[in-house]
Amino acid sequence: MSRDSTLPNSLIIGWRLQSHHVLIIGGNQIAANRIEFILDAKPRKITLIAPKSKISDKVKEYIEKHSIIHKASEFHVDYLTKTDDPIDLIFSAVDDEQLSNKIAITARERNIPINVAEIPQLCDFWLMPTYRDGNLQVAISTNGTGPQIARKLRQHIIENLPNNTTDAINNVTLLKQNLGVADMSVLTKITSSLSLDELAKLTQKDIKRLTAEYAS
Repeated sequence: MSRDSTLPNSLIIGWRLQSHHVLIIGGNQIAANRIEFILDAKPRKITLIAPKSKISDKVKEYIEKHSIIHKASEFHVDYLTKTDDPIDLIFSAVDDEQLSNKIAITARERNIPINVAEIPQLCDFWLMPTYRDGNLQVAISTNGTGPQIARKLRQHIIENLPNNTTDAINNVTLLKQNLGVADMSVLTKITSSLSLDELAKLTQKDIKRLTAEYAS
């Protein structure tokens, strides 16, 4: 199988945004998609930079319904350098490749991670199609090169996930709480000995019994 080595492999991580200030540049449909994705992570603050004439109806709706600070102008370097609340993360979604390059260079000069829509080589990170159900989070990555395929794979995974996966996760969490942090090896033994379906069907009584058996 041939391999496209244009982009190096990426490190897939989960990033909590609750204490972060996120900047979105642009007001098009891609910006709207970014806002939807970001809101789900509940960042501390979202600022959007885009002239009123370039804001889509969906972006306007997000600004009105959520606490998004809107600066109605084109991007300027001062927005990154002269601010009382430093930017932690940038999403650029402008329809101008030259401006995208300028924004990316400015962000890197200030060590601010940036995602540039439709230009993967300018991205420090990218968003992945995800599926969430409680504590279950599934993400698909094509290393920023084939988002359409990633979305198809996401749908395939959703359609084939066992219905009781979230129940199994919740029960493993309860087992972990009962065993304590110091007993991860015991937790591994328990989860290795049971199928996903068996983990999902555990009752409170089963969890107490397993905790007593394996911890003794």
